[in-house]
Amino acid sequence: MDFIQTMTLSVSSLVADKKIGKFDVFQSLLETLDKNQEKLREGDIIVISTKYISNSQGRIVNLENVHISFEGKELSKRFRIKPEISEIILRESDKIIILNLVTKKLKQKIIKLSNKYDFNIIFLTIKGA
Repeated sequence: MDFIQTMTLSVSSLVADKKIGKFDVFQSLLETLDKNQEKLREGDIIVISTKYISNSQGRIVNLENVHISFEGKELSKRFRIKPEISEIILRESDKIIILNLVTKKLKQKIIKLSNKYDFNIIFLTIKGA
């Protein structure tokens, strides 16, 4: 006789205090769990956004202070993204692989989304390659 084990999945979001400058992400997590009256149990999975991790490392860039290189301007024109964002992509990437696997219509939708939300799906950046 086979037994079927059922599992329950529940998702909880935690409200964290906004922090400015570098901070200890693990200490902040403990404080946030306490503030939200949550406890970690064996088997729990924690999802932390890369933006939160970047904030904890003090890796915030003021776009007004970004000097845009010629390459940054060219990349910006080619993909119709903000020049400051293209410059940061160039600075933070050792290599940029531009994939041209999408249809023209889909690419236009992606470009509209990337400009609206300040993210970029078109670029696959490889650090340390």
